Amino acid sequence: MTQTLHWRTRAACRLSPDLFTTRNAAAVHLALHICRHHCPVAEPCHTEAVGLPTFLRHQVVLGGVAYDTNGRPSTRQNAARRCASCRRDDRRIEDEGLTPCEMDEQRARDEADR
Repeated sequence: MTQTLHWRTRAACRLSPDLFTTRNAAAVHLALHICRHHCPVAEPCHTEAVGLPTFLRHQVVLGGVAYDTNGRPSTRQNAARRCASCRRDDRRIEDEGLTPCEMDEQRARDEADR
């Protein structure tokens, strides 16, 4: 009998939870980058976050979304801006539909498949 691990055990935020529950703008940007580009379980996290009551989403980053002090998505924090981790623009490239980080990750996967 094999036991499957809950998705939370694989979340990128489990190693440094303070980064994902802060008011510090630089930390929020780094948390968003990690969540959006390096977390293998961002989708189920986002699905669960949307279903949470707003009082449980105050000042946190969940599923690639930064929430404000009222538990609503923060338009200021979620705007496209320079990535705090890799110093690249975090906006999606229209032709490719990917961010520069995602393009690098895709190239690395393609090279590994060869």
